[in-house]
Amino acid sequence: MATVKTPSEQRVVLHNIGWATYERLLADNENNSTPRFAYDRGELEIMSPSPEHLERGFEPDSCFYIQNEEEVCGKDRMDPAVDPPPDLVIEIDITDPSLNKLPIYAQMGVP
Repeated sequence: MATVKTPSEQRVVLHNIGWATYERLLADNENNSTPRFAYDRGELEIMSPSPEHLERGFEPDSCFYIQNEEEVCGKDRMDPAVDPPPDLVIEIDITDPSLNKLPIYAQMGVP
């Protein structure tokens, strides 16, 4: 029986990072599936998923609007200051995360 080793995902957490830097990173990488970013009050996690991780890039693997679908239908971009949060967020994490993302989703109002 052969064992195939795949590269593991890589994570780094930076401290005391400003919101403007986070927004700039998102804008610079908006058409890329990696790296993925998570931000919480100055803590920035940059993650390059392993091949086993879904290549979808807050940035959950997937999110859905169910009760609020009519309010966001047809929009290309969501504005968290105006639009409701997703009703369902799916985050698949096959390794131990460096940054706990559940409080971020809760703060954004995800049920």
